[in-house]
Amino acid sequence: MLPTALCSHNSTAQKSPVPSVVWTFIMATVFQAIPLYALAKAPRTFVITTVTDGSQESAQLSKRLDGSLREYLKRSVRVDLVDGKAKRRGSADAVLMEAEATKVSAIDLFNEGKNEEALEGFIAAIKGFQKSVASIRDIKSVYQALYYAGAVSLALEYDGDAKDFFRQLAAIAPEGDFEVTVPEKAKKKYLKERRKLLKKKRGGLTIESTPPGGEVRINGEVRCQTPCEVVDLPRGKHYLSVEKAGVGKTGRVVKVKTGRSSVIRLELAPDKKVKPSAPVTDQMLAALKLSLDKAQVDGQLKEMLDQIGDEQEVTYEVLNYLIVNRRKAHLFTFVYHVNEKRIIATEAFKFKANFSATRITAMKLVKAIEELVQHFPDDAGIDGVYPPLAAALDEVKSKPAPVVAVVKPPTSASPPATPPATPPTQVQPKPEPKTQPKATQVEPSQSKVTVPSPALTQKTPADLSAPPKDKVLTAPLLPPPSTSQASEDDSSIISSPWFWAGVSVAVVGGVTTGALLLMDDSSDAQRYQSRVVW
Repeated sequence: MLPTALCSHNSTAQKSPVPSVVWTFIMATVFQAIPLYALAKAPRTFVITTVTDGSQESAQLSKRLDGSLREYLKRSVRVDLVDGKAKRRGSADAVLMEAEATKVSAIDLFNEGKNEEALEGFIAAIKGFQKSVASIRDIKSVYQALYYAGAVSLALEYDGDAKDFFRQLAAIAPEGDFEVTVPEKAKKKYLKERRKLLKKKRGGLTIESTPPGGEVRINGEVRCQTPCEVVDLPRGKHYLSVEKAGVGKTGRVVKVKTGRSSVIRLELAPDKKVKPSAPVTDQMLAALKLSLDKAQVDGQLKEMLDQIGDEQEVTYEVLNYLIVNRRKAHLFTFVYHVNEKRIIATEAFKFKANFSATRITAMKLVKAIEELVQHFPDDAGIDGVYPPLAAALDEVKSKPAPVVAVVKPPTSASPPATPPATPPTQVQPKPEPKTQPKATQVEPSQSKVTVPSPALTQKTPADLSAPPKDKVLTAPLLPPPSTSQASEDDSSIISSPWFWAGVSVAVVGGVTTGALLLMDDSSDAQRYQSRVVW
């Protein structure tokens, strides 16, 4: 019985649910440890080249900042960095077909009650229609996408977005009747916005093309041939296309302003595939800098960011503005949500204007970007002058300019910077004694003694007093010459030390010869006797 019991126990252990419970616990622990952002798809983000205040220091730091920022964002799991040139796209007809298919799928999602996903689909379809304006022949697809987008936004309580979509629809089809199935609330909202828009003054468009003679279509309706003017258009966005047989076609979405006739110039060309282009052109960077130099974060800046976002097909854009003032850097970072059309500013960074501090700032900036793209605030945004940026720009403008001292080189004819002081009254030396002491002879091989010019050495009363008795005056004191004759006296023979050495030798020789002659006496000569011995 023992072996049977053991076998029975083993069979029971194999059927026990304990291992499955343990396995479930392990899997639950693992999934709890994995962050939610790692399971979700990271949002596509594009970093625009840093705009600077124009100084040389800020230009150098911006290169290090851009390199470090992109390096760290590539390692991030929360951000999908889009870095490089725009993707190659197909023809406008292919984009149009894709937009039509996206619209149909979004309508199905709307009917199923999946409003969030449906709204994303309608927005993508509208962007596709706007990129392929030249190929649109049936504008009804655009009507439907705008109407459904407004209805879905209203269902999600996005009243501002619903108002924008309905006004776009009323501008391109003020008299249209649309074959759509939307709630009655959405229809009333559209009619209300339509009445408001049509009460306002209208504008016009003056269209020119190269070459002329192109057929003009506005919102799918043939209007004229270029050059021409179309008037009485409701303000807002309109779909304009121009085509000429045998030459080519083109088109774009234009904006009509109240009481004005905007001039639109288009160039007709065959439909070609869009080649990869630079992410941001120099002209676009200059326009961005012009707005930020005025601390303007408004609709004009959003339009430029929209253009970049559509080209790169991203959700978020990062725009940096760097200012360097007195070796201190100020970095202002703006994150733009392409779909929601809102700009959020991160906390301004202040750091020393060197490479190491710039790299550390890039690491901090990555964390701020990661948090912002994961939790983009719904009730925040900048529209107008940004006060912190305006204050930083005012501080730079108030910085005093460096003073450069200009020193003119002295000329040979000009007098010295500091005129020599007037020499004091000369003190006459005491008369020398009759008995002249023994003078020190000057050897010809002795090194030349340089006598400083009296004009260059100022004398004091102590220097002009009589020399002591135990010293010999080798040269008489002369009054210092005037400033105008200093150059002539320096080159005369009297100022030469060899001249006075020769005079001293002559005086000593004359005195010695005179002394020998005076010592000769005739009486002494008679004392001597001479004898010659042969």
